[in-house]
Order: sequence, then C-alpha cells, then structure tokens
Amino acid sequence: MPPARLTGHTGRVTSLTFSPDGKVLASGSQDSTVRLWNAAGPIGVPLAHHSAVRAVAFSPDGRLLVTAGGTAVTVARRLDAGGHRRGPETGPVGRAPSFGSV
Repeated sequence: MPPARLTGHTGRVTSLTFSPDGKVLASGSQDSTVRLWNAAGPIGVPLAHHSAVRAVAFSPDGRLLVTAGGTAVTVARRLDAGGHRRGPETGPVGRAPSFGSV
C-alpha cells in the first residue's frame, strides 16, 4: 500500500501529532489552519488559527486539542472521540513564553 498524501494546507506544515489512541492526526500549518485526519482522510473543515501554527498537541484523553503559533495566544478546542470539534473553543488559555532571539 503506498503512503497516504495529506493534501489541503496551502502553506508549509509546521507541526504534526497523533491523538493518544493513534486514530487522529492533527497538522498545523503556516496557512493559519489546523487540519484533522483519520485513515479515511480529512475530518471536518479546517480549524482557523489567528496566525501561523507552530505547535499542536492533544490532551492525554484526546478530547482537547491545543494549538499555538507566533507570539500567539494558545487556543484549545474540544473534540469528540472521532476527532470532530464539539462545543466552542475555550479561547485564549495563555500566552506563548518569550525566550528572545536564539
């Protein structure tokens, strides 16, 4: 079986992570979106982010997806067991730390 190609982002993909159960892949991109995928393909519509996405992470139970980017405020989204967005975004949950130039 050839490897699957995930198409849809219009910018460079900057972050990938699997849900704890391994059934959902989250991808963050410079196009300011987060996309969710399962073995069949994309799940739902892209999730908008306020800036280029630099990091995506699932909570240990897989029900919360946290995204961050730039000097970004981190945004958390509630998901159901299938990776579909459920309920409103929790909104800003903190600011990204500043470490100066590296």
